[in-house]
Amino acid sequence: MDKFLKEQEASRELKEGSMLRKRMTAELILQMKLARRPIQNVTAEQINEELLQFVDPKGPYNYSQSYMNKIFSLLREVFKMAVVYEKLSKDANPFNIEGKIRKPRATKKTKKVTALNIEETKKLLQQLSIEEDKYKDVIWFLMLTGVRPGECLALKSKNCSLTENIIHIEVSLTKSSEDKTILGDDGKTENAERTIFITPMLREIIEPRINKQDPESLIFSNDNKLISVSTINRTFQEDM
Repeated sequence: MDKFLKEQEASRELKEGSMLRKRMTAELILQMKLARRPIQNVTAEQINEELLQFVDPKGPYNYSQSYMNKIFSLLREVFKMAVVYEKLSKDANPFNIEGKIRKPRATKKTKKVTALNIEETKKLLQQLSIEEDKYKDVIWFLMLTGVRPGECLALKSKNCSLTENIIHIEVSLTKSSEDKTILGDDGKTENAERTIFITPMLREIIEPRINKQDPESLIFSNDNKLISVSTINRTFQEDM
């Protein structure tokens, strides 16, 4: 497994943040008993039995379905690459037989994401109007534009044109292979690059933050250092 993960890192098939999450998933697989056996000796029954431990409500893990999907996908990829590396024959790969390996259904409920209702919105607006939080403008910007937090925190002066009255969204924050917040090379999705118009309220927020002498300067920062998305999430929860 380590071999093909290193090959993926070298070829830059995945972004650093995605590669980091894949490495973390690999660590879970390495804790499985089957990881200590030659792959030729691992049976479908053993795989099915050990996958169940990740969704056992009484067990040490009990992961969500999204995490279970990552574990299942990476394990399937390991067996596929074993065939590519000629460590296993195609016919001996249990993932090649439909229904042979079963992906367990998680018992842990997926957290439902919902928009703020009217009362919650009123409460947040009231809190923002009376508090002098250092990240207050970030939250206002997010509410007024609907952009992702990572996109907001990656904005630079060069992305904001007060003459054309537009903000150009280009990149987003991501995680490095060392789990540090960094600027990504591109947006989170294929359609992430886009333009939004500057409203009067937005202008009040960004105009004093634009540095015309340094187009690369961040609009929102902690002394010119990146603000992490988790920091803004914590601030939002505190305001709510």
